[in-house]
Amino acid sequence: MPNRLIKESIKRSPQIDQLSWFDEVVFYRLIVTADDYGCCDGRPIVLRNDLFPTKENVTKKAIEDAISHLTSVGLVRPYGDRGTAEHGTKLRRLSQNRNAETSERIDGRKDR
Repeated sequence: MPNRLIKESIKRSPQIDQLSWFDEVVFYRLIVTADDYGCCDGRPIVLRNDLFPTKENVTKKAIEDAISHLTSVGLVRPYGDRGTAEHGTKLRRLSQNRNAETSERIDGRKDR
């Protein structure tokens, strides 16, 4: 797994500022869970188990709500067919958004 570098400027991101504390934690855990291209399995139960393996009080519904909010502010986007193994979540690097600074970089990787 490549190193993820998160720049200090992420603290000033208008998109990050719109998130609740839980949504922000989900986003950061997605960053360290996603593959080299920013993709991961997007099924809520799988995300719950991948992102919070030792937190029994985090529910599937809480993950669904967080992913929905991250999608609405443009930090992630779903791909594939819901409910299948091909369904996933693609992180949108802040640098891909028009109004945000580059805040996350994956060393030596090109986007798909």
